[in-house]
Amino acid sequence: MRSQRPTSPLFAANENSQNHFYRAPQDQRDALWADLGRDDLSWEQREALHDRLDRNVRQVSEKDSESEQFLGAGVKVVAAALGLGVVFVGGKIAGASDDGSEESL
Repeated sequence: MRSQRPTSPLFAANENSQNHFYRAPQDQRDALWADLGRDDLSWEQREALHDRLDRNVRQVSEKDSESEQFLGAGVKVVAAALGLGVVFVGGKIAGASDDGSEESL
């Protein structure tokens, strides 16, 4: 699903949480599909199983959306921190060159 591994403990924790979450709905879907394969179910029972499958799929979709929002916010925080770091270091370099000092950073 994802092509890159998380690079921070926060992202790793999110991925671990997702993996645990996705296992349970998949197990439930497998069980529901097995039940749907039974010949002794009434139409009402089949409809109830389809409804449960639908809820399961919606829950997974909502979890995906939450995860995307979480990761998007995390990337913005990292980008902002990097931007501030660049501005700070750039200001130090510009300040050092303005006064002619050879002071190291």
